[in-house]
Amino acid sequence: MTKLVEAAAKFVSDYAVERAKVAAAVTQRREELAFERERRHEDAAGAERLERMRLAADAEAGRMAALRDRLRDAEQRLHETYPVRDGPGTLRTTLLQTGSEHSPLVVLLALPQSDADNPSWNGLRLRVHAELMQYQNQGLIRIRMPERPFQWPHAALYEYDLAGIPTLVLQIAVDRRYLSVYLGGCDLRVPGLQENMRIYGMRASSKEDWTEVEVTQINATSTTGQRFRLRRPEDEEDLRELDHELASRAISLVVATAIDAFYLMHREAYAEQIDNAITGASLVADDWPADLSMDLDLVVDPAYHLMHSAGRHLRRGNPDAAVRDLRRACVVLLGAPVPDETDTATVLRRAVLSTAPREHHRTKLYEVVTKLPESYAPRAELFYAITTPAPAPVALPPEPAPPVRPVRTPPMNRPAATPGYPHWTERNRRSPLDDD
Repeated sequence: MTKLVEAAAKFVSDYAVERAKVAAAVTQRREELAFERERRHEDAAGAERLERMRLAADAEAGRMAALRDRLRDAEQRLHETYPVRDGPGTLRTTLLQTGSEHSPLVVLLALPQSDADNPSWNGLRLRVHAELMQYQNQGLIRIRMPERPFQWPHAALYEYDLAGIPTLVLQIAVDRRYLSVYLGGCDLRVPGLQENMRIYGMRASSKEDWTEVEVTQINATSTTGQRFRLRRPEDEEDLRELDHELASRAISLVVATAIDAFYLMHREAYAEQIDNAITGASLVADDWPADLSMDLDLVVDPAYHLMHSAGRHLRRGNPDAAVRDLRRACVVLLGAPVPDETDTATVLRRAVLSTAPREHHRTKLYEVVTKLPESYAPRAELFYAITTPAPAPVALPPEPAPPVRPVRTPPMNRPAATPGYPHWTERNRRSPLDDD
């Protein structure tokens, strides 16, 4: 019986163990299958991520390649259309290497080199360059002629070549026989680009527009040397010569005015060029402002500029206006308002005797006063005021020397008595044994 019970218990125990093994094996297999499914899922997800990353990398590489192509094409187009044939930056390098503090102003002649549709103005570019060389020879400007046409303002030209360099940009537009002159610039007084302004326009002339007197006057007012003598037009070539000469002189006058305005704002004792340019342009009208309409607050040497204005009034036969400008110049030199009732000679005298005028002020003041007409009543008084030397100071007698007072010497320092010891007297010297 005991064996039967043991056998039955062993059977049940072995069966339980076997079932536990089977259950454990089933659980393990399930876990293995779940792990395998998860691994396959992760592998598929990883492959998908890798594929997406590969596609994104290919797309980025394609985008960068396209960007490089566009940049290369843009750079090539910029180089092909850039106003300077050698490319961006070369003009700036040249200007910095040849720059000087005496000629900081650059003039770009953005003129048409040739125009098959408008043969009337072919060759004007070189004529204008020759006319403006007088200002480059004086160290006032540096002329550059871009090889390609462009429209100002030109952002790339400013960024790569002209930033920080005071520049005048002269452009000409031609519409059949009509010519227009535009003037722009950058960094002339404040940093940045200045828009184009239409300054002048002229139409090509005809033979009937000219007389011998007019042609003679043009020949007589040449300021750049008599390169050739013009004649009354007999054919189209003569007519073109006359038109080009007048156009180049007018353009030179525009540039001279801009040069004066620039240097009046930046240079002291500046010798203004507009008077010679006016003469060279064969202009006889005097309706343009003698002071060039310059704001005196912008002029670094307003007194000298007013003296130039006074000289122009004299050439126009208006000595009163000239004296008024001289008075204004002297008030500027004194640096303080002068009452209206103070006569002009006194104002000139105070200015001459003050320390404010410099040598170029005194020279110009003397030049204008000496050119006043002899018949002009205040001339002698004004001339006396600026030429008479200052009176010598009156010599005063020397002041008497102050009386000599006795000098009191301080008392001598006496040593103090030694403390702690009594003063012996005759009584103190006696011995106590001598007392009865």
